Amino acid sequence: MKHIQKNSSPVIFQQWVDDNNEQLQEKPTGEAIWDSLHKNKNAKESLQVSLLEEQGYICAYCGTRIGKKEGETLSVEHFKPKSSFKELTLAYSNLFGCCKISQENSKEKV
Repeated sequence: MKHIQKNSSPVIFQQWVDDNNEQLQEKPTGEAIWDSLHKNKNAKESLQVSLLEEQGYICAYCGTRIGKKEGETLSVEHFKPKSSFKELTLAYSNLFGCCKISQENSKEKV
């Protein structure tokens, strides 16, 4: 896995987290919390762009080049899984980007 020097959480993403924190705490699982992020296009896109830039547009797992263009879909992964660490589901320090192929392979190993 690629070493990633984490930056600060992107402003738009962090604002969404702060604005929704109370409601998010009421969600039963990390998966439910994560699903709520996908309903806010600006926060989700802000997160994806920040991760891509932070990682130099490189998959954290396999090192291949990834981007936001068609066919270069980024998947956001959790270093500590949201299924076991609900409180870290939206912690920027726990998030990294990978290519879809690596994401699919990591799910098969679980």
